Amino acid sequence: MRLIGDPAAPAGVYHFVNSGEASWFELANHIFELAAAKGGPRPQVVPITTADYPTRATRPANSRLDCSKIAEDFGIVPRDWQSAVAEIIDKLFIADQVRSADA
Repeated sequence: MRLIGDPAAPAGVYHFVNSGEASWFELANHIFELAAAKGGPRPQVVPITTADYPTRATRPANSRLDCSKIAEDFGIVPRDWQSAVAEIIDKLFIADQVRSADA
């Protein structure tokens, strides 16, 4: 491993998320669109502001993560978030089909 025994190896805090940006509304909408295409539910998703969502914690207006450090230090380039969500939805539907077949 590069980090073990290499004092010159990059270190620190790294953020990693898929590329692109989406609001919680856009993410939820995309998930339900993909699920509906596979026969899943398609509820109506209503966008609200962060201020309209009741939490005890104060949320930042911008919570996007910067992945440039991990890309620069290790050459890791994330794929777009839509592809990652599509892969997860596919896996969930396959797992559900397997469970149904086993029942």
